[in-house]
Amino acid sequence: MDDKLDTVLEDLRARLDGLQSQDTVGDHAERFCDDFYKLYALSRADMSAAESTRLLKFLSESAPTMDISIGYLLQDLLNRITALVNTSFQSLEWIQICEMRSTFEALIELYSDHMPVGLHLIDTDNVDGLIMAKGENEAQFHPTLTPDNFPQDHWWWMME
Repeated sequence: MDDKLDTVLEDLRARLDGLQSQDTVGDHAERFCDDFYKLYALSRADMSAAESTRLLKFLSESAPTMDISIGYLLQDLLNRITALVNTSFQSLEWIQICEMRSTFEALIELYSDHMPVGLHLIDTDNVDGLIMAKGENEAQFHPTLTPDNFPQDHWWWMME
């Protein structure tokens, strides 16, 4: 896992500069969130002590930038989920929705020890209702894409 973790951390660090300004955060939000999902998935696997240390170091070092941009990232994720829920599914849209919703939770979970995340929380009841309604008919289970080690409160992954 060392190589995967190092690659994801390197990609996230490269995107941090773009998150520091309201003028550029929109250009970098989607890619950062995609990479952060990968980081979260890795963090849910068995990490060595050295890997955990590198993850915590990244979170601590990136917290000042994230304190500026996390509100935008969270709102952007909800906006993208809402837009995707309101489309006709063609392929892996359900997986994309689940990944974005888990990324929302991952940002809060992983940064909660490094910054005052509570200041940036956004109500998810509306978007969760949309996800649940869409999932009743279009949720898809993909054995190779659906994580089995995410918390139970990531209920969107369990819909079929």
